[in-house]
Amino acid sequence: MDSRSNNQQRQEEAVRRVVGVSALRQLRRMVDEDHAQSAANRALGRKLLTAILIIAALGLAFLLKNAIPG
Repeated sequence: MDSRSNNQQRQEEAVRRVVGVSALRQLRRMVDEDHAQSAANRALGRKLLTAILIIAALGLAFLLKNAIPG
């Protein structure tokens, strides 16, 4: 009986290790996805900022051109 409970204990420890490793891998995937989403958000933010600055510069040029007589 003692060897059976010892085997059962070893099996439970092995299952815990497998489950633990699987959970760590899943967490790592989640972190990687989060980093990828953050990078995509930064890229989109840069594009939007560039577009806003270009539109603002064009608007300012238009206003200055029309504000000067002649």
